[in-house]
Amino acid sequence: SGKQFLYNNTTLYYNPTLGEFLLQGNTTTQNINCNNLTLNSTDSGSSSGPNLILYRNSSSADDADELGQIIFRGKNTSNGVIDYGRIETIITTATTNDEGSYIQTSVMDGTGVEKIILKQFSNLMSVLSDLYVDADTELNGSVGINTPSGSWNLLVDGDVHLGDALDNVEYGMVQI
Repeated sequence: SGKQFLYNNTTLYYNPTLGEFLLQGNTTTQNINCNNLTLNSTDSGSSSGPNLILYRNSSSADDADELGQIIFRGKNTSNGVIDYGRIETIITTATTNDEGSYIQTSVMDGTGVEKIILKQFSNLMSVLSDLYVDADTELNGSVGINTPSGSWNLLVDGDVHLGDALDNVEYGMVQI
């Protein structure tokens, strides 16, 4: 059976069968939510910290390995446990001196299906759902809509609607 350690109304359980720890404590104090886990550094220097490391210590690292996930879990109205969102890192290249990875973010899409909405690579951010920007936005570099942009500043694969304010549109070369 597992071991448990109790300190200041927080219990740390260890389950040797699963090889996992569970940190459990009272999350409400006078009807105000408080932190379940705090990493605190009192270092007065400029170095980073505290740091949280998710370390997958694999003896056979390979491309497409999922390194770790941060899962946002809660209950629905039927008391079912649902993973409402997740952030995870996946290896693209595990070759020594050529290592690469990406971080992807996913959420529940409102129909009960988990949907990947964002992938962040070292040289590319891919938005996999509708993008709504409610502010002035400056994009430096190239933009591809439904296609990689290649050597173009803006490349669109699909219909374009510019609206009624065409007097504010400036253009250079247009290729059709």
